[in-house]
Amino acid sequence: MTARRGPSNPLWIYPATLGLLFLRRPDQFFHPQFQAEDGGLFFMQARESGLAAIGRTYNGYHHLLPRLTAALADAVVSPRWTPHVYALVSALAVLVVVGMAVSPRIHLPGKPLIALAPLLIPHNGWVYLHLTDVQSVLAWGLILLLIAEPPTRRRERVFDLLYIVLAGLTGPFVLFFLPLFLGRWLSRRDAHGLLLLLLALGCAGLQAKDLPEARIQRPGQQFDIRDPSWVRVIGARYAGIGLFGQQLGRKIAEDPRAAWALLAATAVLLLGTTYLLLTPLAPRLLTIHLAGLAVFLATLWAYRFRPILLFGLIADRYAFLPMTALLAALLGARRAGGRRSRLAGLLLLFLIPGTAATFRSEPLVDDGWPSASRVFGGNLPADVIVHPYWVLPYRPEHEGRKVSPNLFSDIVSASLRLMPVRVAPPIEQPILTEYFGGGFLRTPADTVIEFEIPRGARGFRVQTGLLFRGGTPNMKDGFDFLVERSAPGSQEFHVVRSIRHQPGPDALLGVFPRPHVLEAPLDGTPGRLRLRAAAIAGTTGSWWVLWGAAVFR
Repeated sequence: MTARRGPSNPLWIYPATLGLLFLRRPDQFFHPQFQAEDGGLFFMQARESGLAAIGRTYNGYHHLLPRLTAALADAVVSPRWTPHVYALVSALAVLVVVGMAVSPRIHLPGKPLIALAPLLIPHNGWVYLHLTDVQSVLAWGLILLLIAEPPTRRRERVFDLLYIVLAGLTGPFVLFFLPLFLGRWLSRRDAHGLLLLLLALGCAGLQAKDLPEARIQRPGQQFDIRDPSWVRVIGARYAGIGLFGQQLGRKIAEDPRAAWALLAATAVLLLGTTYLLLTPLAPRLLTIHLAGLAVFLATLWAYRFRPILLFGLIADRYAFLPMTALLAALLGARRAGGRRSRLAGLLLLFLIPGTAATFRSEPLVDDGWPSASRVFGGNLPADVIVHPYWVLPYRPEHEGRKVSPNLFSDIVSASLRLMPVRVAPPIEQPILTEYFGGGFLRTPADTVIEFEIPRGARGFRVQTGLLFRGGTPNMKDGFDFLVERSAPGSQEFHVVRSIRHQPGPDALLGVFPRPHVLEAPLDGTPGRLRLRAAAIAGTTGSWWVLWGAAVFR
């Protein structure tokens, strides 16, 4: 029997999707750049291992689409354009799942609006247009496969099978959806559903192989249901973000009484949605809702030893799919008619303010990738800093290239630009650091750099920065960056100008502080000028000191 079909795809949905992506993430359209694991993991491992990197796991599971994209980009484009390829593939993934949602095989009330649900949720938007979180986008497509009518054309069957393999091996979500795939087959008993179930089982088996070793737990840490972080996390995750947006929702949830109120509101939202979908008229919407809850509960389980980690902005990626599923279920229930549609309308009020508050994503810090990417393929060892806390270590010898025979002077030319007359203690393994679009000489904290002051110089300018080296950062960490000078023939130096670097709270999240410009006046007479950093407090051994773009005026 031929399955009953819905209306054909509305073609306007695709430009609408691109328009919403642009409104939410304009920065990724104007200057695409790596985000999270894009650079430090996919880009670097594709360069180092080529196609062999496709089979690697990270955090205990496979990332097939990001790995394939990284291998393709490494083979066909220069590093300068790799973030563009990543953003393009991520945009195509969104277009594919939107097309799946409006296909004739999906029978849902208000289908076009549901199709756009992934772009209408209250979310910081960092999940869009980069490879690391494309797994969440593809997982939404797995949910759509669960509720789609059986295929009647060969190309539909082939698409379903290829999609479940690609999405099932890109992220762990297929594991959480196995009961739903089993339920789909038991309810329909069709051959295609059995094949989907078997493929889902195979993908889940591969994803589960290394997943137990990826626990988020510190030695000696135990699960504690009394941890107050649970109330803050669960309350903020749905009602807090939905009603107030990310920033304000979290701030409100920091108050214990407000956190309990948000937890109660979250319970009303989730239980109310479950109640209105418990009807024979909404089995597909209920499947969507249950899939979102499965992801939410799996995330809580994964972070059960350290739930407070789910309270930060970086953890918002884990809210994408639960929020999308909840919004889609409520939008469908709202269009279904009857008394329950009014309840769905009331529950939607929990989400609309947060979407309005967070619709335009905060742009990523521009890490200057077009300039920094030039080091790849060169003969200078370099560390490239990308958002938000990854260091990409490029070493020419690892790629079979010769290292510059004049390593120190070449790195100084690319960073300081002025040749010092003395560096003490000598830097044994100089590394060029590409940092916010500029080259820097990386030195230990106790390094002193001296220059001859040219006659007639009236000023000196240098860029300074800090780079996390290792250990545990502290909010008290800090240095005074000093420009000192001495008269001709004198060994005594006096401070001309100083600037203080303290990384602040962002250092605890691994976010690199921006560089600063240090300018010092000179009187035109010759002598020596000295650069050094003096520790003021904290764990100063956890930081590298950076110097760049020095110039006499």
